[in-house]
Amino acid sequence: HQSFLTVWLATSILGNRPILDYFIYDHFCENPANQCFLLGSEGCAACVVQGQAGYPGMVDPNRCGQQSVHKIIEQFTGKRVAELYDALWHAGGPPKQVFDLLSEKSLSGVVSVAAAA
Repeated sequence: HQSFLTVWLATSILGNRPILDYFIYDHFCENPANQCFLLGSEGCAACVVQGQAGYPGMVDPNRCGQQSVHKIIEQFTGKRVAELYDALWHAGGPPKQVFDLLSEKSLSGVVSVAAAA
């Protein structure tokens, strides 16, 4: 979660409205299945199982949250970058997933977190 949100924040404050292409992998050597948490209930558990081939038990599919990266993009697109930053600053921590914590926040605001592709 934090990696995606950091990249999205950084891209949003750049001029000329760049487009962010962010790829999610179910298996990579540093941390098998960790990026699956970005999928929320839309597919996290299946992704974790698939991504742990050869490394079973490293990531618990029961730790998957409800909210996905798509929901967070929808929630914050068009809001000020500072609102996402503030929401992250005050989100709290485990045991809940960051996207679930952000979705619980009721935020209002104006313009400018760039849409991710």
